[in-house]
Amino acid sequence: MAAPFSPSPSPPPQGACRHARSQPPARLALIALGTVLTQSLVLGLTRIALRAAFDAVLVMLAGSIAVFMAQRPPWQR
Repeated sequence: MAAPFSPSPSPPPQGACRHARSQPPARLALIALGTVLTQSLVLGLTRIALRAAFDAVLVMLAGSIAVFMAQRPPWQR
């Protein structure tokens, strides 16, 4: 039968901070290299691109509904 709890980790080496932050994964380290301005510009441009795509979908949906209603006269009563 397995033990209900795993053993506690070994204590940190003498003089080391117990809660010291470890190095982030490589991909996160690359993202963190950019300046705040660069990150802000990327986020802003991403939001603008996503919003434009969403607005385009809404325009296409509205246009298709307009064509649907124009081709069916009972909707115009």
